[in-house]
Amino acid sequence: MQFNEVIEEINKRIDIVELVSRYVPLTQRGKNFIGLCPFHDEKTPSFSVNPEKNIAYCFGCKKGGNPIVFYQNIEKITLKESVERLARELNLETSNVFGDVKTNLDSYYEVTSHALNFYYNTLVNTESGQNALKYLENRNIGADIINEFKIGYAPKDDLLLMSLKIREMSISLSLDVGLTNIVGDGSYHDFFTDRLIFPVRNFDGNVVAYSGRVITSQKEMKYINSPSTPIFDKSKVLYRLYEAKQEIINSKFLILTEGFFDCIAFYKAGFKNVVASMGTNLSKDHIRDIKKISDTVVISYDGDDAGINGTLSAMHSLLEENVVVKVITWIDKLDPDEYLNKYGIQAFNNFFNENLMDAFLYLNEKYLPKISKLDSGIEREKLTNLLKDFYEINDDYRNSDYYLTFKKTLNIYDSQDKFIKIDKNKLISKVIATEISLFFACLESKNYALIYKNNLSENEKIDDTIKILIDKCYDWYLMHEDENTQKVDENDFFDYLTESEKIKFEYLKTHASYSIKGTYNSEYVKELVLILKNCYMDVLSYQKLETIKTNDHRELIENSKLKKDNLKHIDMVLKRNKNVKND
Repeated sequence: MQFNEVIEEINKRIDIVELVSRYVPLTQRGKNFIGLCPFHDEKTPSFSVNPEKNIAYCFGCKKGGNPIVFYQNIEKITLKESVERLARELNLETSNVFGDVKTNLDSYYEVTSHALNFYYNTLVNTESGQNALKYLENRNIGADIINEFKIGYAPKDDLLLMSLKIREMSISLSLDVGLTNIVGDGSYHDFFTDRLIFPVRNFDGNVVAYSGRVITSQKEMKYINSPSTPIFDKSKVLYRLYEAKQEIINSKFLILTEGFFDCIAFYKAGFKNVVASMGTNLSKDHIRDIKKISDTVVISYDGDDAGINGTLSAMHSLLEENVVVKVITWIDKLDPDEYLNKYGIQAFNNFFNENLMDAFLYLNEKYLPKISKLDSGIEREKLTNLLKDFYEINDDYRNSDYYLTFKKTLNIYDSQDKFIKIDKNKLISKVIATEISLFFACLESKNYALIYKNNLSENEKIDDTIKILIDKCYDWYLMHEDENTQKVDENDFFDYLTESEKIKFEYLKTHASYSIKGTYNSEYVKELVLILKNCYMDVLSYQKLETIKTNDHRELIENSKLKKDNLKHIDMVLKRNKNVKND
């Protein structure tokens, strides 16, 4: 039997319902079976198995396929392994099937190298690549950079797949390395279509993966990377590390950026010792390869909040491995590419040279002054512990001058603190009463549940009992979304709860006074939510701290969000339940 014949035989004879049932409990619904998707977290079943077509499909994450594809994805194995294992179950002989199919690393690299040339040629020499070429020109990327970085373009209509077939290259290998995929009906298609393509090489210089970027705003994902394959794991490969290797050795430091265009920006500005982490956390494997050629890393992530958080994470990982770390933060939340295009190469170089700083100087200057400005004791403690955590990585950091500065500054802040006792019980009881009122509102209307869910974050909910019940209420509406249910059926909702939750629910129904369990309208519910948002941060501080920092009792009364008029306002809102008209 030929390879494709074996695939067809397996997909015909393996019962998809039986196969999926090994991993997912299924319930029959009409002709199909449903269950919770094994590929992503969900509470409402969206994974459907169709025995007539012999395929499985998730309407949430869009994963699934025929028996071979499902088995390959669920077991996280190659196509060849999936075929071999399922063939054994059917007693199909496969010893000769793979005899003419190369599966060693050289064969994989032959396919990925062909794809590199195909994508590059499509961008620079074909009509279909013109829009992508204009996109790059608009970003000030010319032919020299395109050639150096071997940027390409993945066209539509499965043209890479066609070129592989014309050259009689193995489709099974292209499946293994993530250049081709199989959809639910068993047909083959290109993995990348209508995207700019950036080739990714491993430490030895072999092309192991690609990343594709949209050139229009019509696609959902800005970037998609090759999936994990026998030759690619994104936690083990840094973009451009191979190409920049000699420059890194010569300059004695490595510049770490987040993405491809940031990498290109540094290159255009004359820094050829630059790599990119491709938006993933820095791993021990990444750092192991870095340390082979350099013991110093300059982190240059984006200036937005995500970039700052990524900087802290990368710093910590590198410092744990005794790498010398320096940091450059770009102004106005710009990334390196944006800064270069806005201000030019000379300004880019000047800013880099003038603002590069040691990791611990960066921590002290950026974060230490914030401690005294935080009103919440919890937030002050959290930030202090974050900085301490860096200094406690090893004795050298703990004995540095930077740490002495850190300790002295903290002592100054501590000496200025004055504490006063706060009677928090009355406040907390009123806020919990407001939450109980919201719970009963959510029972009465799906709209009120949406208002609550969309306007309060997880850390803005105080009482776990009430939070769990409201979340359960929201989930109940989702479960009955197809029925367009607008009000909770309390008997059905009661059956949906766990035994402990049922006790809590009964207690609230029995003991909530009429002033709490009232009638509602949307504006009233929004008003309750607003009150809670204004109060939670200080209330959470009170729960964990017996005191609150202040320099003057009068200052607390004047500036706190918990003024007496706010407490009176809670009283007023709760008491006027009786007079509120329903929506």
